[in-house]
Amino acid sequence: MNFSVLISVYIKENPVFLKNCLDSIFNQSIKPTEVILVKDGLLNEGLNKVINSYSKDYKSLKIFGYKKNKGLGYALSLGLKKCNHDIVIRCDSDDI
Repeated sequence: MNFSVLISVYIKENPVFLKNCLDSIFNQSIKPTEVILVKDGLLNEGLNKVINSYSKDYKSLKIFGYKKNKGLGYALSLGLKKCNHDIVIRCDSDDI
């Protein structure tokens, strides 16, 4: 089964929560075909470290974003356009 996971993240998110979320996604028994992560504006160093670490280890992680924060609706709209599958699972960056 092919499916996408869609996540948006912005500067006020907790890097530990994002790490736990990504661990949860990539440790599922049924792995997503792709994980679309949208950076809603510039992020802090902690969030960038987490994202960079996972992008090296997981080729299914695809990163998109805006230079300025536009809000969740815009970020999810962009991310949904980047999803390549009919099934999209929406996930917040603090979900596990």
